[in-house]
Amino acid sequence: MIKIPETFNKYGYTFKLLQRTDKVALYEQSKLVSSNLTVKQYEVHLIRLQEECVFKDTVFEEHEKLSGKKDFGLFGWSYHEYENAIKKFKELVEEQNV
Repeated sequence: MIKIPETFNKYGYTFKLLQRTDKVALYEQSKLVSSNLTVKQYEVHLIRLQEECVFKDTVFEEHEKLSGKKDFGLFGWSYHEYENAIKKFKELVEEQNV
């Protein structure tokens, strides 16, 4: 199975995995906007599994999946402050362990 990436680039931002469990991930999202200013935000995701599938004769291996744009509010959340992101991360970890 393919795991979620530790780092990736999307929408002009660099995403860095800060913490994860089997079911929850916390990413730092950063972007250099000037020579001395980096903007940071945070994303919390429920990690979901995408089963192996075949599309147009191509086999896609089973892999972990992060939230897409349409999934935010259900499986993903975005925060400007780290404190709010880590709070949501801990809440989701607690819920997943029940």
